[in-house]
Amino acid sequence: MQLDSFVTWIDFETPSAQIKGLPDIHADIILGADGLKSVCREALLGHPDPPHLTGDLAYRIIVKAEDMKKHPLLKELAEKPATNYWLGPDSHVVCYLLQGGNLYNIVIACPDNLPELINMAKADVQEMRDLFQKWDPRLRALLDLVQETSKWRLQNSEEMKVWSHPSGKFVLLGDACHATLPYL
Repeated sequence: MQLDSFVTWIDFETPSAQIKGLPDIHADIILGADGLKSVCREALLGHPDPPHLTGDLAYRIIVKAEDMKKHPLLKELAEKPATNYWLGPDSHVVCYLLQGGNLYNIVIACPDNLPELINMAKADVQEMRDLFQKWDPRLRALLDLVQETSKWRLQNSEEMKVWSHPSGKFVLLGDACHATLPYL
């Protein structure tokens, strides 16, 4: 397995892969798992295939469960393992405990307002809170605990008819062939 490498070309018949700054890799089979902006995908398709914008972005947030337990509206969310959802106009929020209940993961999907060509940025916490000012008081209390967050532009690729080369020596995996978006 070759991690943290930048593939520049695939020979599907040999099979082999050219890796930037490293000798070519020869193998019995190559699994291309190089993410949404996949060079392996474009090699398999035989043409450029950049991801397209979904029109949404995601805020990704972690808060300490111990901070939630101090708040009467949030105590139950921090003590009872469950996946919690809030749904509303143009947005939704999905939350759940991590690390044995020590951290609370929050993912917010909402309309994209990032500048063109910026795919990830540090977010203004107050701007994020303002988006949900009329939502459930528990969600607002939860967002009041947020110290910092980032927002990530959500992108996707077109569905492929096949994920493998006819030689049987190459296959795509993960976001390279089917990006997973945080939608319900």
